[in-house]
Amino acid sequence: MKLPKSLTEVDVLGKSYQILPTTTEDKELGACEPNKCLIEYRPEQHIQQLRDSLWHEVLHACYSEMGIGEEIPEELEETIVLRMATSTLYVQRYNPELMKFLQRKDR
Repeated sequence: MKLPKSLTEVDVLGKSYQILPTTTEDKELGACEPNKCLIEYRPEQHIQQLRDSLWHEVLHACYSEMGIGEEIPEELEETIVLRMATSTLYVQRYNPELMKFLQRKDR
């Protein structure tokens, strides 16, 4: 599945990451390349898996921009991001009132 045409980039702590379908043949569902401000995804994923994969890569971008990836082993980052992506995506999707409150523009 392709993403909506309007979803071509994401702001990660002030940096604009481009979101593109991957053209590689590897088995990864997505990839984040912080040095290129690029997130790639495999478009043939089911929509539910695609949401999880995209959010997973956004979290990798956040880790990179915060410098966390430099402080912990890559395997540990992957374990943390894998678990946090699924759980935080679930909380976002099934708690719309919380998301409305968090996204309000008032101070």
